Amino acid sequence: MWPLQQHDILGPLSAMRLSLAILQRRTAVPVPDGAALGRKVAELGVQMDEMLAALAGLRCWDGSPGDSAEAARALPVCLVLAGHALSLRGHRLEAPAVSSEPDPVRMPDFTYAVLGLLLHVTDLRTTAQVFHLVHQPGQLRLWTEPLPPRGVPAPLPVPPRPRLDAQALQWLVDDLGWALTLPDGPSGWRLCWRPPGG
Repeated sequence: MWPLQQHDILGPLSAMRLSLAILQRRTAVPVPDGAALGRKVAELGVQMDEMLAALAGLRCWDGSPGDSAEAARALPVCLVLAGHALSLRGHRLEAPAVSSEPDPVRMPDFTYAVLGLLLHVTDLRTTAQVFHLVHQPGQLRLWTEPLPPRGVPAPLPVPPRPRLDAQALQWLVDDLGWALTLPDGPSGWRLCWRPPGG
């Protein structure tokens, strides 16, 4: 995931550097164009916001064991990261249903487990799929369906990485003290971080 986060941070920084160079040239002329300067400053503001949002995403790795965050706030960061990896392989991640009920999760355990599950399923699927993810208090449900063949983008070449097999994922979940239910027919995967009513 780090190369993706690095790209999200360095992209806006690179654009800001170019905008600053242009701004310096425009202010060096005897009579600067105030409207053009204003537009360039506005662009810099947008690029700064993008960079700050990317930096805020690094918080998904923060925390000592036991630190908590709301799942509804932590999940979208995980999905942005996983969404990049899925789209490179031709998959699509459907916007999840996120519960609005309070649902504290341990960080960064939540990040590791959610990304682990999504990347494991990505490794299992050799054809383009739609990934459906639903959040309910204390658990996530994930299932996939084949994308219609028409209009499916060709997967891009991606650098090789070690596959995340079922045993590795199970060890991760066991180490966190959570529970993982493997697919049984169309029901898909279920990742639980607390028992029902717990």
